[in-house]
Amino acid sequence: MSCQLKCIKGADSEILLNFENKDLSVTDPEDSRFLSLEAIRSRLVREKFIGTDKDHYIWRFVRASVKTDEKGEARYSDRIVGIQSEEECPAKKLFINGRNEIVLTNVDAVGRPDLIGFAVEYFNNKEITVTCRLRDYIKGDKEKNAQKFQPIMMEDIMSVRDGDNLYYKFACICCEDSVVEFPVESLGSVGIVIKAELNNEVIYNSAVHWKKGEHDLCGRGSVNCIGKDGKTFDIQIKNLSKDSGVVPGHGIRYHKLTIYTHDLLSWYDGSWDNEVTAEQSRAAVQNKKLRKAAADESSSKKQVTIPSESYDLGKVEKGAEVSFKHGNWWRGKVGEARLGSVNIYMFVFKTKEEAERIIGRYNFYTESRQAEYWGLKK
Repeated sequence: MSCQLKCIKGADSEILLNFENKDLSVTDPEDSRFLSLEAIRSRLVREKFIGTDKDHYIWRFVRASVKTDEKGEARYSDRIVGIQSEEECPAKKLFINGRNEIVLTNVDAVGRPDLIGFAVEYFNNKEITVTCRLRDYIKGDKEKNAQKFQPIMMEDIMSVRDGDNLYYKFACICCEDSVVEFPVESLGSVGIVIKAELNNEVIYNSAVHWKKGEHDLCGRGSVNCIGKDGKTFDIQIKNLSKDSGVVPGHGIRYHKLTIYTHDLLSWYDGSWDNEVTAEQSRAAVQNKKLRKAAADESSSKKQVTIPSESYDLGKVEKGAEVSFKHGNWWRGKVGEARLGSVNIYMFVFKTKEEAERIIGRYNFYTESRQAEYWGLKK
């Protein structure tokens, strides 16, 4: 009887270990077949794959899934396994996607840190849901996004160094030069107005409308371009670090993309004489939830580790000029208050190879489930 597992540190450093007379399915520490994290640590030190705390390499195991509290929140101590817990922690609890693979991180590393965050398929804040995906339905998109991967969407991103002042609620990690879009879903009376700001400058301002009884007061649109000087351009993700040398927690805070919606109270169909208004106000449907947000969520969240050497800071930039068709209608009254808002920060993989390693490791979104949901997949 024996078991085998792979231990990973960083983007491309790993070791395969065999343990004789051990059984990964045994979770009772009193059983001699039980394989604990403590035993794995001892073996990794002996193989010189990691150093000891005394060597100032404070290696810790990263949880692959994390149980959250009633508010859906998790503490740092829930996300990184404390060394005092390793003796009774089964190795199997940390496996990535059910495979015999475990991730370690140096929680005392100098310079740029590894990042940990929870994998999500959409961002949700109040009455807005936002997704990030490769745009794939405009002429030339296939060529622009050749060899690109679907962005990894993460929330509650933090440094593995406890105490770092580094936290992002929502972030996307993309391949550099990706042309992306941000599908949006939100409640409204007869429609929604969707806006996007980049560094406090409005780069997208459009509206979605529906007729009475359509959409159950829930509408969809997409921030799929940047508007400037009467023209529209691709949303392209570029590398920020190469130009500025900024480090996480500093300059990136000024490179966020903010997406938000307003309630569309009325619109005009073809002429200013035909105003379409709501049969009922949003106050009558405030207890309604977005379909995605209302889905039952597990108390356990999947966690992703992004190694420090695999990513750079990203930014949203204007890409090539692109054109879109517009319908023959006009927005009418618009609610002043924002229905919901998300601030999104961008990171980029340094190379295609780094993207393959990270995405391949976690088996993430090589096909776009987001695209299928939004009905955009060709």
